[in-house]
Amino acid sequence: MNNELIYVIYGGIVLFSILSVSIVFFVIAYQRTQRAHISEKQLLQKEFQAEILETQLEISEQTMGQIAQEIHDNIGQRMTLAIQMNQQGGNTEELQPILIEVLNDLRDLSKSLSGSKINDMGLDLALEKECELIAKATKIPCSYSPPVEDLSLNQQSEIILFRCVQEILNNAIKHSKASQLNVNMKTVDGLVQLDVSDNGKGFDTNQQSEGLGLLSLQNRVQIIDGELKISSVEGSGTHVQINGPQSNNKKA
Repeated sequence: MNNELIYVIYGGIVLFSILSVSIVFFVIAYQRTQRAHISEKQLLQKEFQAEILETQLEISEQTMGQIAQEIHDNIGQRMTLAIQMNQQGGNTEELQPILIEVLNDLRDLSKSLSGSKINDMGLDLALEKECELIAKATKIPCSYSPPVEDLSLNQQSEIILFRCVQEILNNAIKHSKASQLNVNMKTVDGLVQLDVSDNGKGFDTNQQSEGLGLLSLQNRVQIIDGELKISSVEGSGTHVQINGPQSNNKKA
């Protein structure tokens, strides 16, 4: 009996030791997995931030180009005309309408650049003004169809959706050789749906998606928990759709 008891005690000690070692190894392995997961997550966050920064720089460059063209083609020409009329002895009544148009164009430009102005105007009016500005600057007709129902969007969503539309339109102007641009915003099943289309040359989405900023658009849309869909056929134009959730607190 004593021998059997000793065997049981030793066996219990061995099993306990094995179990303890197993637990220690499990904890170590779990901690290593957690550290690897955290490192991977931090790396993805850094890559994501780098992509966002690159996108912001691309958008800034495109926007500056658009502004430069608008200033040269419209504001600059009107100012030149006003100066010539003044030098030729034009009266105030003749100069006033031209200067008012210049001020209005400058006001529209400032609104398209400022995120706070976008929030002040609301996404609907901001998109309408953007389409008007693009039509003036590029001579490409850009139509806008507003939503029938009132939207409920927070400030971040308004700015991100506006910048997405800006990027899509800039890409269309740069790459598609389109003669018509269309922007449509509506609500579908409680979601905000933005459709941007052109009648340009189209492209192969599998081969040219990165060059057209698909990754940056996806990152922007992911920030607001939205969904991005792009369809294009060579020779038949491009259609981009963004679906995003609404917010109960519009100015949150």
